[in-house]
Amino acid sequence: MNPTFVKNLKILRERYPDMAKRLAGAGSGAYHLISPKGSGPPNLAWSTPEKNVMFYDDSMDPLLHVKEVFKGASLERAPFVVLFGVGLGYQLLFLDQLMKDSDRLKRVLVVEKDMECLKLAMEVTDLSGPFSNPDIRILCESPEDDLFTQVKAAMDNLCYRYFKALRWVPWPASLEIDPDYYDAARTAIADMGDLWISLRGNEPYDTLASYENFFRNLDLYDKSPNLRCVENVFEKRPAIIVATGPSLKKNVHQLKLINNKAVIISVDASLKILQDQGIYPHFATTIERTPGINKFFVGLNNMEKTIHLVPSFAHPSSVHAHKGPKLFMTRRYKFFLDLGMEKDVIDMGLSTAIAGFELARLMGCDPIILIGNDLAQAPGGLTHAAGNAFGVKQSTFNVNTFTVPGNLGEDVVTCEIWYKCMKDYETRFATYDGTVVNATEGGARIVGTKIMPFSQAIESYCKEEFAPREKALSIVSQAKGSNPAKDNIHVLKDWKQNSEEAIAQCKKGIEIVNPLLRRLEALDDDMDFVLRSSVRHAMESVDSIISQLTMSPFIFSLQELFHTEIVPLVMEWEVAEDRFDDEDWGNAYRLKLAEFFMGAFGQLCLSLNEALDMGVEALTEAN
Repeated sequence: MNPTFVKNLKILRERYPDMAKRLAGAGSGAYHLISPKGSGPPNLAWSTPEKNVMFYDDSMDPLLHVKEVFKGASLERAPFVVLFGVGLGYQLLFLDQLMKDSDRLKRVLVVEKDMECLKLAMEVTDLSGPFSNPDIRILCESPEDDLFTQVKAAMDNLCYRYFKALRWVPWPASLEIDPDYYDAARTAIADMGDLWISLRGNEPYDTLASYENFFRNLDLYDKSPNLRCVENVFEKRPAIIVATGPSLKKNVHQLKLINNKAVIISVDASLKILQDQGIYPHFATTIERTPGINKFFVGLNNMEKTIHLVPSFAHPSSVHAHKGPKLFMTRRYKFFLDLGMEKDVIDMGLSTAIAGFELARLMGCDPIILIGNDLAQAPGGLTHAAGNAFGVKQSTFNVNTFTVPGNLGEDVVTCEIWYKCMKDYETRFATYDGTVVNATEGGARIVGTKIMPFSQAIESYCKEEFAPREKALSIVSQAKGSNPAKDNIHVLKDWKQNSEEAIAQCKKGIEIVNPLLRRLEALDDDMDFVLRSSVRHAMESVDSIISQLTMSPFIFSLQELFHTEIVPLVMEWEVAEDRFDDEDWGNAYRLKLAEFFMGAFGQLCLSLNEALDMGVEALTEAN
């Protein structure tokens, strides 16, 4: 066997075992090796009955062509490169070497549509360097529907930090072979970046409200059972997640048939709709921290039949409005983890229905069946089912609309919020070992689900009675509560001290940059030598302060609070050099960014101190 291929395959098996298995079945197809003229490197040609022969790289000198394309991509300052197309691997060699020669390039993501192309590259090019480089991640022959979840698996937090400075290198031949595939890959990467931002919150003062609400809920939290008391209690039992999409009325009545044959988990907004049908779910979920959610519980009866899964940081009015038994959960915030509350942590996601899915997964349910999960408008512009407390045409879901494939074949209208929820679902389904059935009779198609009518799902999966209500209520009533945060008051006090130190750093930084920036803003001409020297000197001090503020353990513990300030700063920081030909003006721009950041960061710390004082007082009283 070809020794170059054997060497490459060994490393590929170590890093990408699934890809190595699929490689065995790859043929040559439309790709053909072209022998070099003289001592030059081989080239790659692609042809089909419909298209003439096309060289992947310049037919006269493939290596020179690779260098010219990368030169045109201006990668000198790029920390993150996405390459579309492998060719014969010369591009991978170039990027691997660039990463070794420069401290600037941190991550490379490579997307190749055709396994046969990669196989030919492995036959003629020693790719052991890029294959073994942990900072080069390769996706090959991923189905379009799986691109999003595979991109997520290939990316890490460092990729997102450099997202704004990302350089796309779409290889000309790859785009000519299948432009739609690589366009889908680009969309998947952009969507993953958007979801990453969304899952970390978009408003720091909402996060502060979470902290304060938690302290206000301490008394009830102490008396409530731990979320983990229901872990795996319904292993291999079916669960139904009832959302409040406009299609819900088509099949909600069928829940009466399976009250004892499936675990019924309703979002809070669907409770009134279910009760109007005489249906009482076994669990209900809430995720919002803001007031107003109590509106979903007005006029409900028999709430003792339904266990309320509620965030420990929900607004107290939401917590107390549901009069039935409660299980508290908390988002995977480092704040709560450092307070010792990992037993209540659940990856809640972007919607109440997604939290219901995660509850079902925690309880070991399989399959998990979705109804009313439209994530799209119904004909007539309906956004929610009749009976929703906030109406059937909610304006929030009527902005930035576009179409996506629907469950029933035709395209449907969705919006940015729903689209992110779809992508959030898809990432979770990709890591779930069981079956997800989308029995939403309408709405948007969510990749990773089986689509079938609810009646068929009931017939296929909900056959055996197992008294889910009685079992769940019995377990929750007997479980004891605990509040590990009471033993960690010192953590809050340490954060308070760290916060005071951060405020001092912000004041110091602003004192450095403020007078200098005012001088720069008053300029009528270019900077003189003295001013340039001042900018460079200030930049050294400010860069150190910014590093301390963004990289300290204190910030890591409260990352969800500071995320919306830090991430935009570090993303823009990375591209500042590209915005100016003059390095000193680029640094002046960074000083301006730093001024805004330190002002906002310092104000957040002042507000945080008030919340921490409230927490110390509340936990002291709880003890």
